Amino acid sequence: MIQQSRFPAGGLELRNAEFVKSILPDYLRKAAGLPYRKTDTLHDLRHSTLEDLAREIAPATRSVNSSDFAIAMSDSLTAIIADSWTDISARLNPFCRVHELRNFHPTEIHKFDFPDFNEPGEPIEDSVEFCNYSTPKISSTATAQLKTYESAVRVSKELWTTFGGELVTATMRHAYSIGKLELALLSQLLNSNPALADSDNLFNASNSTSSALDINSLDLALSWLASGSPQSLTPSGLLIALGKEATARLLLKSIAGMDTLPILASPELTAGSWFLFSNPTEHASILRLRELNANPNPQIGWIRIPKTESRGYSVIHSVGFSAVDRNGIFRGGI
Repeated sequence: MIQQSRFPAGGLELRNAEFVKSILPDYLRKAAGLPYRKTDTLHDLRHSTLEDLAREIAPATRSVNSSDFAIAMSDSLTAIIADSWTDISARLNPFCRVHELRNFHPTEIHKFDFPDFNEPGEPIEDSVEFCNYSTPKISSTATAQLKTYESAVRVSKELWTTFGGELVTATMRHAYSIGKLELALLSQLLNSNPALADSDNLFNASNSTSSALDINSLDLALSWLASGSPQSLTPSGLLIALGKEATARLLLKSIAGMDTLPILASPELTAGSWFLFSNPTEHASILRLRELNANPNPQIGWIRIPKTESRGYSVIHSVGFSAVDRNGIFRGGI
C-alpha cells in the first residue's frame, strides 16, 4: 500500500509536471517493493501519496482519474513491465528468430538459398567476371500474421490510492504471463505440425522419431542437424514437454559440450514430445513475429470508462509465430 502523506495538501505544487512524470516510474517501483533508482528527489517524496503526485501531473483536475495522470501512469507501468520482460523474452531466443512485419495482414515470407561455394574460374580478358552468376532461388514460402493480445482491468480512484503498490506489483508479474502466452503459442504451432510450402508437414519422416529422449534419440537428432541441408547446423536449444526436465538435464550433462544447452519445458506440448532446435541465427525454422519499428516490450494502454470515475488499463502485446523451414528442427517422442 502506498504511504499516506505527511505533507500538507499542495506541498508539491512548485514542482514541474514533466519532472514529476519522470520520477513516477521509480516512485511506483519503490512503493511496490521493486528495485528502483535512488535519488534525492525520490527521498524527498517518500511521504507523498499518489494523489499528491497527481495534483502536480494534472493541475487542472488534481486527480488520479485525470487523463494526464492516466497517460503518465500507463507510460510508467510500461517502463516497469519492461524491467522483467527483457529477461523473460530472451528465453525464446535459442528457439526462434525475430522477424518484423510491416502490418497485421497475412504476409508471405520467402527464404532464399545461394549457390554452393566453388573456386572461381579464370578471368576473361578485359573482364572482371570470374564466375557464372545465378539468380538466388526461393527455397520456401510461408504465410505469417501478427495478432494482438490484451489483458484489461478496471481501476477506480479508490483502488489506486488504497492498493497502488500492489497494482504495480501485479503489472510487473504480468510480464511472466506474457512469457507463458508466447511459449503456449509456439507450443501450439509445433503440436499442429503445419504444412510448409512444399505441401509436406513441418515434421515428417526425415526429422522425426517416435523415441523418447535418450542418448540414442539425441544422437539421431544431432546427426540429422549436422548432415542436413544446410550442413553442420549448431544445436541451440531443447524444448520439451513437462515431466522430463531432470532427465533432459542429466542427459545433456553427461555429454561433453552439451551441458550448457538451454532447456525449456512447456505445459502446452504433447506429452512425451521433445524438440531440438538449431541456432536460429544460422538457420531459423520458426519465426517469432514483431511489428516493424514498434517497441518490442508489452505496452500499457488506457481508456475512459464512461459515466464512472474509473479508468480501464490494459496490457497489450502483439506477437505471432510462423513455421518456415524443417531443416533446423527435429522432433522426438511422437
